[in-house]
Amino acid sequence: MIDLQPILQAPLTAVWQKEANLPFAHERGYAHPKALQEGSVLFIGLATSYNQTHNVDGDPTKPLVFDLYDNPGNFYRKEMDFLATVDPALPYAHLDVLFQRESEQKAIQAMLGGAGAGFASDQLAVTRDVLTHLTQLPARQRPRAIVVANRLAQELLGFFYNPIHPDERQWLGLTFTEQLIEPHEELYYLCNEWGNIPVIFTTPFSGMTARFNTPEKKAAKHSRLAAILERLIG
Repeated sequence: MIDLQPILQAPLTAVWQKEANLPFAHERGYAHPKALQEGSVLFIGLATSYNQTHNVDGDPTKPLVFDLYDNPGNFYRKEMDFLATVDPALPYAHLDVLFQRESEQKAIQAMLGGAGAGFASDQLAVTRDVLTHLTQLPARQRPRAIVVANRLAQELLGFFYNPIHPDERQWLGLTFTEQLIEPHEELYYLCNEWGNIPVIFTTPFSGMTARFNTPEKKAAKHSRLAAILERLIG
């Protein structure tokens, strides 16, 4: 297992104690998994849902470091169950681009477009460091593939950034280069900072999106995701 506490505790504590961030950070502590499995397929999401009862002592202002694999919630279980359809032996991992605890994506979008943008940027700087750490581990320990299953998370990584639109935020500003296994296959990408680890952008496993607005469309999208994972790492 890859222990995340030594990597994340100090920088996230600094983000949460930064004076400019206090209006956004004082009510809820940060959250992250305690550890991730080595050699996993790493799913990247947006933020951990907020539930005060998840704090053992009931104090939501304290950090929440949770065991991803011991009695996982329904959200993580859906990703785990999907990965098992590709190969039951594939290790699973999940990390969010933001460490704040928020269940409502609209609240995050409002924060990003307002005074909380700096708070998000500070979190994303930590995200960049932890993803750099994970992707530069020895071959058997680093992620075998990265799956980003949330459009806003994709935006924060920089996937949609277009420099010809000066009002757009670059956020992490990572560069993703389009790849094809062979013609007519689902696209995957390589990130300039993550080496040869394949990166796949897909639709969430929970809920619907404007484009994938029926169970059939969503199932077809995830079927294509399974097929490309099988080709890339099977």
